[in-house]
Amino acid sequence: MPTFGYMPFPSPLLGARTLRLENDFVDGPIATTFAPDGTLHVMCELDYNAAKFKEPPSDDLYGHYLTRFDASLGSPRMTMLAPLTAALGEGPYDALVDLAVVSEGWLVMSRAGRSWLVGEDGKIVRAFAVDDWDNKPKMYRENFAVRGAMRPDGRIVVGVAEADTNMAANVIAISLEPPVFAKGQPLLRYLTSLAKIADVGAEIPYVRLADGKPFVDKARPGKVLSEIKGNPGYGAWLGGLCAVSDRTTLVAVYSRYTTFQLALVDDTGAFVAELDLDGDTPYKDDHLVVAADQRHGRVVFKSKAHLHVFDERGNTIKRIDLTDNAFKPLAAFHLLGVSPTGQILLCHKKQHTLLLVDPTPEIKELRPALAAAAAHYKVAWAAAKKVHKPVNGRWIMASEAGLG
Repeated sequence: MPTFGYMPFPSPLLGARTLRLENDFVDGPIATTFAPDGTLHVMCELDYNAAKFKEPPSDDLYGHYLTRFDASLGSPRMTMLAPLTAALGEGPYDALVDLAVVSEGWLVMSRAGRSWLVGEDGKIVRAFAVDDWDNKPKMYRENFAVRGAMRPDGRIVVGVAEADTNMAANVIAISLEPPVFAKGQPLLRYLTSLAKIADVGAEIPYVRLADGKPFVDKARPGKVLSEIKGNPGYGAWLGGLCAVSDRTTLVAVYSRYTTFQLALVDDTGAFVAELDLDGDTPYKDDHLVVAADQRHGRVVFKSKAHLHVFDERGNTIKRIDLTDNAFKPLAAFHLLGVSPTGQILLCHKKQHTLLLVDPTPEIKELRPALAAAAAHYKVAWAAAKKVHKPVNGRWIMASEAGLG
């Protein structure tokens, strides 16, 4: 049966500061990840500009909060991430869009070439976050990944920043073994790069080439993804990483909201295939998330108009038109991920709700599963609204959503 859930709003903010839920402010998920046991972690960003609503500027609010749900989207527990927000500095950062559950059970959060290990209490356990533009070798040496995705074998695939990309991820690499961050940065093996950038001879000591030597940007082996696509790498950014299996990684590259590349690479970094969206686009309403269904060896992508499913070789195995009446309610949802059991996780950003679609071991089961999810959501959402009475799509349940 499909599963309905809602994302609670951090109610302590309502008592501490002037914040009117009726106003149209930014509040919603910017990153999600599942733990192996199905626990869901959702990181949200809050940006409330009081001046916009002619309220005292001192009442501006900006920050991040993390909500954990059990595998059935129940028992939400919230943690305010004040240390992380303070580390980032003031103002919203759209690039803070990544979470990865590491082997110790910590969360890795990253932005602009810097990473933080965060415990369940919201405190920073360890930081790889040097921000010293006058000492680029030190940034290369002491920072870590910008993005991360856990493989079934416990190793982590990451994007690594290069200084001449303004510390945005350019190198794609994989850990040699399951990471133990308490010991420092795990050693990584180079897979590929988004683009060839200015070669300054900079070395990233914890990234190794196939022969064991440290990665140096002047010795970037093989073709980079921009050369395969035939588009310039300038202006491109790493939009996502998916560990489809222990053999295949999906690299999502976006550029200037015009071109994009959803590329599969194998365990050596060799190009496998590019996903064909058949004229569809991720840019309409910002459907930029691509997710791996590791249980079934698939890649899932949702645009506003279609749900696409590919196998790990890049072949299209299902494309569902969401303008069909049975699926039309799902057009407004965004894809957030896929659970360890193969449940597709969708989010309605305006209504601040979540929806898990039943797993489909046989691809022919996907259409009825989506239709059932759409029908279930309509009933469950109406029932939840009667009980909790959300304001402007925000759910205030201080007694249920414990604050960690």
